[in-house]
Amino acid sequence: MFSLPTCFAKQFRRYGLMESFNQSPFDQTFVQNPYPAYEIARKLGDVVWWEDYEMPAAVSHRAVRMILSNRNLGTEHPVQHSAQYI
Repeated sequence: MFSLPTCFAKQFRRYGLMESFNQSPFDQTFVQNPYPAYEIARKLGDVVWWEDYEMPAAVSHRAVRMILSNRNLGTEHPVQHSAQYI
C-alpha cells in the first residue's frame, strides 16, 4: 500500500487526481485469482483509491519501487539506552 497520508489521499480523490477502484477482498473469484482485478487497477493509474479498504494502493511496479526505495519510509533509528539498562 502507498504511504500517502489518508487525509491527503482523500483530497486527491475528491479533486479527481486519484481514480477509485472497487473490489471486495472477500469475493471468492478475487481470492482465487486476484490478478485480473490488479490489471484493472493498473489501468486506472499507478496509485488508486481502493474503496473497500478506504485507502490508497500502489498498484504499479513504478509506484511500489518508488515507495520501497524511499529512505524516509520505514526507517527506524536505533534507540539510545542509558547505562542503567545495559
